[in-house]
Amino acid sequence: MGEIIVETDSRYTKRKMLSALGGDLAKILTELITNADDSYRRLEHAVNLFTQNNERKAIYIMVDKKNRRVEVIDNAEGMDEKTMEKKFEIYGSDKSEREKGYKTRGLFGQGASDVLFSQKEAFIKSIKDGNFYTCKFGWNKQNKRFIDPKLARAHVRDIRRKYLIPHPKNGTIVSFTLNKDVKYLRRIEDRLRAFYMLRFILSDPSRKAILYENTGNGKRKSIELTYNFPEKIEKNILYENKIKFSFEEKEITGKLTVISIENKEKYENVYGDLKILVYDDEKNVYDNTFFDSEKLPGTELIYGYLKLDKTAGIIRDKLNEKRPEEILSDKRDGFNKQTLFYKQLNNEINPIIKHILKQLKVNDQLNIDSSNYNEWNKAFKELNKYIIDNIDDISDTGGEEGNQLPKDGLKFIRERIKITIDKKYSLKLLINPEIIPIGSEISINAADKDNLQIINKKINVLEKNKNKNGIVVGNIYLCGKKVTKEDICIEASYNNGEIKKTMFVSVIDSNIHYPKYGLEFYPNFLSTKSNHNAKLHLYFDTKKFPIKSKIFIISTNENIILLSKKIKLTNKNLIFDDIGVVDVLFKSKKDNQNGKIVASCNNYSTTANIIISNSKSPDPKHKGLINGWELENRGDSFYQKYFNRLNGKVMINVGNYINKYYFGESIDEKKIEKDQICQRYLAELISEECAICIVNKKIENGKIDDIEYENLIREQQKEKNNIAKIIYKTVKSIKED
Repeated sequence: MGEIIVETDSRYTKRKMLSALGGDLAKILTELITNADDSYRRLEHAVNLFTQNNERKAIYIMVDKKNRRVEVIDNAEGMDEKTMEKKFEIYGSDKSEREKGYKTRGLFGQGASDVLFSQKEAFIKSIKDGNFYTCKFGWNKQNKRFIDPKLARAHVRDIRRKYLIPHPKNGTIVSFTLNKDVKYLRRIEDRLRAFYMLRFILSDPSRKAILYENTGNGKRKSIELTYNFPEKIEKNILYENKIKFSFEEKEITGKLTVISIENKEKYENVYGDLKILVYDDEKNVYDNTFFDSEKLPGTELIYGYLKLDKTAGIIRDKLNEKRPEEILSDKRDGFNKQTLFYKQLNNEINPIIKHILKQLKVNDQLNIDSSNYNEWNKAFKELNKYIIDNIDDISDTGGEEGNQLPKDGLKFIRERIKITIDKKYSLKLLINPEIIPIGSEISINAADKDNLQIINKKINVLEKNKNKNGIVVGNIYLCGKKVTKEDICIEASYNNGEIKKTMFVSVIDSNIHYPKYGLEFYPNFLSTKSNHNAKLHLYFDTKKFPIKSKIFIISTNENIILLSKKIKLTNKNLIFDDIGVVDVLFKSKKDNQNGKIVASCNNYSTTANIIISNSKSPDPKHKGLINGWELENRGDSFYQKYFNRLNGKVMINVGNYINKYYFGESIDEKKIEKDQICQRYLAELISEECAICIVNKKIENGKIDDIEYENLIREQQKEKNNIAKIIYKTVKSIKED
């Protein structure tokens, strides 16, 4: 049999296009407003070669609420049928024309296509050099996408009058009816004004964006959409400095400005969501984010800007590589956080933001925590026992699933592994559902049951466990009980041995870890004293990162001094077969510091968190997942509580409006100990936050799937109930009347 072309199912394509915009009318309109602005940019680039033109360029947004009809109009380049065919024939192709020197914002090459193919009755109409052209977008009877560009017969004068395109200008109209999945916005003008992606366009004095909305009963309102950035008051600037970070041997530069703000909620009613607005030197907006610090107290007191230099070309180049990478999420909601670009940028900016929040001194230390109460200490000891029993860390032995169905029906990803004694591991078994039907059962057995425990002796072949290539992936969980001199055979069999496969396991007493994505720090957390030499273990898989690969190491804190910034993988680093480990050496300087060490290779990076502390308190990793609670006062901020990953404590803000109602205006150790209302409310907060931590940890460890929202809430409620039982049983003062 020859090659068979595999096509993408139309239902998947439609879902992907719709999910890219999230059924969000503001995102849909933003795509088209940005396209219109890009068309003006190209015209301005050509005009500026000869003369300046200060005329305000119009973008009209016409919305018919009753009929759900939308039209976005510009007076820019216009398109003939050949241009329409070129732009829309290939979905996702680069249409920015940046190679011609145009500084356009459209970085995906699919914005208008995502809109037009995901909506109904979709057309592009355009006047170009006195002629009128149309292009219909749709799905044919075979569920294939099509476009139909053509020269249309029409009175151009009437078209100009209807769509506000004056003679002799060119112009384009994007027209469609919203499908049922798109929710209509009541005050659409407020959403567009506040949307961070449009801020530079709506504040540009050379643009004029006007919304016309037919609201029914013959009523029509027109509103000019404008945006004014908050006034930057010099005395409120907390931080304004140049930044730089490395990405694929390029040095990226920029400027970070962080500004303090009082009564932020009031300002956000006028200026929209105020975080760190990330954009480039061409005013392409990338994100509005606090770089993984969103949940930290104090962010309600700051906002700012991060301007990056010459990054638009990098983003475009990454999209055009043989293996394309989306630095920006195609859902139009900011950075793709899985990319090396974001991780390197985040490693530069995140510590700065955390340092600023710390300097704000919004935290009034109360020195009241669970360590002062014996019953609470016992409760957390019991709680961590419960966690060990229920979400015990399981190390994945990794390996590539591949894209070929196992021709014999079964295949182990690895034919031989070594595991550490008394540590649990998961091993992947690949199943061909064309040979072993869905609903079947696979038996798993070990030749030496005394030295190796198979935790799950059956694997069910389930539809939900299919990967994108149609392979059913089953997990075998195992634990070594005794060190072995010889390999132990594991057999997977179907239908009483009709189909079977074997692999071999050796149990050793030294530590071995299989890097999840081929490169991983394990453990990925280390607490060390100041002025101390320390090391991290970086595990690698040669199937992903071959011998002679170069690993680049960076530190996000100047008090974490790397002894080597580049490591070359050699055969001496191998533990066995294709798994190896290298030591990353560093020296700590000042006390009370934290930061990250990042190792990167071939567009992938892994991170370890470092704490420098001379405190006698042990490393949280040795105590348990959750190590207690601590009270702090950050004023009437939005948050009640949060889990501090660095010290493993649940932090409770006694200044929060709701918390203050239960704890009162003032609080001390005696009140916590004697007041039953305080004790019970404390138990409620701890149970809820611990439940969130446990469910997140279960998802990380693969104990449960990343489930839908409603089921996630149920899982959290179940865990909250279990945790509350432990607390009430141990902290007896809660129950005393």
